[in-house]
Amino acid sequence: TEIYTLSLHDALPIWWRGQGQQRMLSWLQVEAMTQTLAKNAGEAMAAVPLSTVVDAIVMASAAQRNDVVYTSDFEDLSRLREQHFRGVRVLGV
Repeated sequence: TEIYTLSLHDALPIWWRGQGQQRMLSWLQVEAMTQTLAKNAGEAMAAVPLSTVVDAIVMASAAQRNDVVYTSDFEDLSRLREQHFRGVRVLGV
């Protein structure tokens, strides 16, 4: 399993290039927010100044499953990895 993150700036051009809603949704797997996931993300936000909720949740989810995160926001996620989620690989796209 791999986790991809896109900022709204990145996602809108992809959406408007003709990718239909059904096709776009077929690529996604939505993960429910569990207490453990919320707790891990909250701890990361407390430990890493200026981290965002979305970044913390993505990294906490990846850490639970030993996943790789591909992102266009490499700097922010790398800061979370270095300071809180050391086992998660973050790769820029």
